[in-house]
Amino acid sequence: MKQPLTLLLTFLFLCSCQKKTYTETPEPSYVSLVENFIELLEKNQPKAIAAITKFPFSRETPMKDLENEKEFISNWDFIFDEQIIQELINSDPKADWGQVGSKGIMYKYGAVWLTTEGQLLGVNYDPASLIERKNELVSNDKKELHESIVDYKKPIILIETEKYRVRIDELHDGEYRYASWKLSSSMLEEPELVVFDGEQEFQGSGGDVHYIFKNGTYKYIVATNRLGPNDSPDAYLWVYNGSQMIMEHGAKIIKK
Repeated sequence: MKQPLTLLLTFLFLCSCQKKTYTETPEPSYVSLVENFIELLEKNQPKAIAAITKFPFSRETPMKDLENEKEFISNWDFIFDEQIIQELINSDPKADWGQVGSKGIMYKYGAVWLTTEGQLLGVNYDPASLIERKNELVSNDKKELHESIVDYKKPIILIETEKYRVRIDELHDGEYRYASWKLSSSMLEEPELVVFDGEQEFQGSGGDVHYIFKNGTYKYIVATNRLGPNDSPDAYLWVYNGSQMIMEHGAKIIKK
């Protein structure tokens, strides 16, 4: 009798350990945030989702960033369509979502991002309506340019300093192109300067970017300034000859 009793006690002990381990496994802290977001989608509540969205809500050019809840709601069909909504509703908060450090909570490969507080941070998905709208905006934009620079994939940024107008475009091969005019000139005129093979450098995690172009001994840099003080310029135009800066202009972002 002693041996069967010993085996029985051992079995009960192992079962209790397994049960304890299972019940004490904590649920990832982000799961409830994801579940709240999915619930709002399921109930078809654009206003409620706008209320938990982080602004400005960044969008890929040529679309403008959204600055407030009203703009978000009016652009709802350019952000979500039935396909992505159903995919998100049917997603598993534990298996399909994950927290990426302090950057936020990501759905699969970054199609949707939430902040670590549960705000909607970004949507990297293009509904058919958005693709059509982007193509329309690019087509209209090309009508305002000199024929020598109308061949590009998408516009990146257009800035104006007190003396110059500069635009950067992404070409079909993924390269960046710099074109500049005197501020008094129209973009329908041939640019004074065009430089190819630009580089894009992200500055930390705050969203600022440097676009760098080299032309002989000269280097042209367009630097966004999202993290600067409220009274500082939107961007800067820096020009170097070798290692010496020969021009520094604050700039206003006209299009992004």
